[in-house]
Amino acid sequence: MDDEAVVVAIDEATLRANGERGQIRNIVAMTLEKLRAAEPKAVALDVILGGYSDALQDKRLEAA
Repeated sequence: MDDEAVVVAIDEATLRANGERGQIRNIVAMTLEKLRAAEPKAVALDVILGGYSDALQDKRLEAA
């Protein structure tokens, strides 16, 4: 995928299927882990991680 941009959207249906917003950190981490395999030149995130927080999810997201 030379010089291509890809947009990955996490929609409401995905949030509901994965435990609502309480799992958003895990969902974003999982997405980043999968993107890593494509060896992207850059990744940009536009997400608000307010409210509920879990130390394990935070660590997974930080590692991703």
